[in-house]
Amino acid sequence: IDSGDNVYISAMLRDRPGYNRVQKFDSHGNYLEEWTIMANHMAFDSNDNLFATSNYYYVHKYDQNMDLVGQWTEGDEGDPFVVTFGIAVDSEDNVYVSDYEADKILKFTNDGEFITEWGSEGTGEGRFNYPLGVAIDKDDKVYISDTYNNRLQVFSKDGEYITSGLIPGTSLRGIEVDNSTGYVYVGEYYGSPYIMGWAIDAPLTGLTCGTTY
Repeated sequence: IDSGDNVYISAMLRDRPGYNRVQKFDSHGNYLEEWTIMANHMAFDSNDNLFATSNYYYVHKYDQNMDLVGQWTEGDEGDPFVVTFGIAVDSEDNVYVSDYEADKILKFTNDGEFITEWGSEGTGEGRFNYPLGVAIDKDDKVYISDTYNNRLQVFSKDGEYITSGLIPGTSLRGIEVDNSTGYVYVGEYYGSPYIMGWAIDAPLTGLTCGTTY
């Protein structure tokens, strides 16, 4: 969703390039326009530049006209992405990307300059097993859906561990924060067909069930 409350929907098939597109709708669901762009997950910065993980190995940056203005494929010291997935932008327009095969989160400037990364394979605090979704709240706390560890982890914008919530029997995927209502919404990867919601300020540790839809 951009600053004008327009909604952007991506359709992506790696083996069918002509099918890949991003469609734009107004807040009432009326179709506006579309572009031939390969976008897995998307996020906007404060200037309505669109950032997208694409083809699993890229981060692309598009301006308001959907012209490609930047891309990057690597993190620290030229270390290439393995498989990128989730993406989010904080209040300072820094970009956060999940690399689920490398079990880590990477942070970049708005122009793709590497800042920091955190995470490795495991079950302890700050470790991941297939981190997919990334979301950021109004206080720049970073929420990660730690998929095969069946939990939601929360970090500072610098990657410092804050808390987590175990959600048994689930495989979390997409995640979004609604700052207007104070809820975090998480979608299932597979398992129960639910979208689950939690209050942002509620304790997450030991959480076993939220509101399902």
